[in-house]
Amino acid sequence: METSSPIPFAPSTTIPLPLPGEVFLAGSQGLMPLAPHHCRNEAAELQSLLVRHPGLLPSRQINPDDPPRWLLIQEEMPVPDPTNGVDRWSLDVLFVDHLAIPTFVECKRMLDTRSRREVVAQMIEYAANGHHYWDAVDMRARAEKSLGSEALQSWITTHTAVSDPEAFFQQVQANLRDAKIRLIFFLEEAPPSLPSLVDFLNKQLNATEVLLVEARQYRMAEGAGAGLPQDQRIIVPRVFGYTEQARVAKRASRQEVVNAMGGGSTGGEEAFLAALAEGALPEATRTAIQTLLDAWSHTPEENQPYWKFLKTANLVLPHKQTKRNLIQLCADGAIGISFGYWNLECYPNSPPAMQDTFTRLVQQLQERCGWHFTAEQLKGYPYVKPDKWLAHTHTLIDIFNSL
Repeated sequence: METSSPIPFAPSTTIPLPLPGEVFLAGSQGLMPLAPHHCRNEAAELQSLLVRHPGLLPSRQINPDDPPRWLLIQEEMPVPDPTNGVDRWSLDVLFVDHLAIPTFVECKRMLDTRSRREVVAQMIEYAANGHHYWDAVDMRARAEKSLGSEALQSWITTHTAVSDPEAFFQQVQANLRDAKIRLIFFLEEAPPSLPSLVDFLNKQLNATEVLLVEARQYRMAEGAGAGLPQDQRIIVPRVFGYTEQARVAKRASRQEVVNAMGGGSTGGEEAFLAALAEGALPEATRTAIQTLLDAWSHTPEENQPYWKFLKTANLVLPHKQTKRNLIQLCADGAIGISFGYWNLECYPNSPPAMQDTFTRLVQQLQERCGWHFTAEQLKGYPYVKPDKWLAHTHTLIDIFNSL
């Protein structure tokens, strides 16, 4: 198989923070208190932990409508000195997301006294200098080294609206040059002054997002939970700095990014059909696409599936108590399956109709089309190329109509 929601966050002062003895693990032994865990080794307990588990950057808090999917470029990313071009500093972690937005991350433990003005100045300096020295070729090579070329291709095909790594990294470079980037301070506990500083910066910068992710850690309190592993930790990440006011300030810039990646809200049916006409698709692919388009209404209908046209054609099932896309039909002939919008692990509180739909969709695609997806794909947005779905055109229509 080839693969290819905004929430206003309350200021930190309105959220009472847990105190020692206020966080518990409920189990067969009753309530076991958890104690705050303060990192001793910044690299091992924060930086490397984040590299292994990028989900600690809470995507749904950052953008509930379109949660970022993270791609590691490099840990300890070299940053050159602008005066001589020699690598002088290193950024803790450089990610990009599925919209090709470079994401700078600096990790600091609570006991590091630099977690205030110095770390903010340091981050801005990195962003300013990386802007001049990192390019598409360099970042792609580093991502391939971090992930492997095949895994990188799979990630781009699965999570983005493009299938060509070169095109994706050219957009990463363009966003970097235009300061359409994201700066994240990743701390186990933020000093009181930093959230307000980050919030101020975030409101002033129209293209650059500045966020603070506080990842508080807890472990089993001493003497509690006999027989249970004492080295396990609970990590609770939450985002500061992205108020509704900041979202409004960045709306135009972020829409430009979305449009550049082929996912903008502009377009419509005429634009989609025009893109189809301009493409050099084989006649069999054009016929199959038209068959799918003819199977459902092109305007919203109550309790009936319909196509919603952006720069892609998106099949919506309103009778399943959701307006989330089920599939995405692209102008290059690929079909994207929006498992990520329907997966129970991603949306555990989804209504029963959605849960049943997801289960039956996966089952029927396996049984009737012979398609099998990895656990990661079932949480994401895999793309199926035309040579894999053309023979199943009418079967797909039957499957979607039966949901």
